[in-house]
Amino acid sequence: MSKAREYIVEKIKALRLPLVTIEVIKEEVDQMYLSENRKGLYLRGKVPPKAYPTKLAKQMIHSGDLDVTARQGVFRVPSREPLPTQQMISLADPYIYVAYLSAMQRWGLTNRQPQVFMFARPNKTIIKSLKKDKTNDLNLLSEHIIELSSDHRSIKNILKRYEANNIQITETKYPSKTTWLGGEYTRISTQASTFIDMLYRPDLCGGMAHVIEVWQEHLRGRGPIVLNELINLIENSSSQILKVRAGYLLTEKIKINDPKIQKWKKFAARGGSRKLDPDKPYANKFSEEWMLSLNV
Repeated sequence: MSKAREYIVEKIKALRLPLVTIEVIKEEVDQMYLSENRKGLYLRGKVPPKAYPTKLAKQMIHSGDLDVTARQGVFRVPSREPLPTQQMISLADPYIYVAYLSAMQRWGLTNRQPQVFMFARPNKTIIKSLKKDKTNDLNLLSEHIIELSSDHRSIKNILKRYEANNIQITETKYPSKTTWLGGEYTRISTQASTFIDMLYRPDLCGGMAHVIEVWQEHLRGRGPIVLNELINLIENSSSQILKVRAGYLLTEKIKINDPKIQKWKKFAARGGSRKLDPDKPYANKFSEEWMLSLNV
């Protein structure tokens, strides 16, 4: 091994990260070329060649000092403990996030155990629009955005590579606001967005009866920050049925009075086909204020 490569390998190991990016390697190479660090490394030139970090990464993969992952430009450090599957998936795809019953469980909103680990991912149309504005949301690894195809080929490669069984990925046209779980590389829908997802897909959240229980039992207890975020996200949503379902739960089940919520009543449609539970048939019991079939 050359002195220069040995230097970079030691620096990468010293970072104590389970994953590194090509940008991290480049930063270490730039540091190596400084006059105070380059003594005895037999470096040519005052600055590294542009392709040198990539060449160095390939050499490190060949020597076993780095492993490739399913995402271009992101490498696993073999000396570190392997990450749980949900963290590897979150790092490999900038659009995917833990959602539905799995998110409810991680936020302590349910004691039900999902049979599969549940992720959501924006559908192809949404991803194409997000790519234009996608920003770096993973400063933990100095990661830069890497363009992915809008289909699931990259995710399938991840699942195969890490032998990830019992994983369910659901496409959605209503992607959630997301955050990173503290101390993990796991992207997850925020608490407020998790409450909203329960109304979009109650079938993936334990059923609408369970959703109502969770809203009644936990929403107030999460404090004003979560409640205000929830109301603002619904207010800014283009979905009228979301406003009607949430308005019914917030006013009639949880007894929250807010001017924004009251304005949502204009989206109630008399004689329409709206149901509280989208997966169940109509019931003759209705909310007169929200013009909603209470079919739970």
